[in-house]
Amino acid sequence: MKKEEKAEDEEEEMDRKLADLKAQEVAELKRKKRKLLKERRKQRERVELKMDLPGISIASTTDSSLFSLSSFKKQQ
Repeated sequence: MKKEEKAEDEEEEMDRKLADLKAQEVAELKRKKRKLLKERRKQRERVELKMDLPGISIASTTDSSLFSLSSFKKQQ
């Protein structure tokens, strides 16, 4: 009987761990979706205010200008 109870306990713990991992995965997907929707909303607002052209964003996350800070950091 002890072995059966131990096996059941281990199975229950594995089920709990699996449920926790699935919950974390769902939370991560929701977080990513919210971030994507927020970025899209910002882009739409920028287009409406005529700060950007549709499909072309001036405000990019990478600093690709002639005088970028990353190039100055690399020289030092």
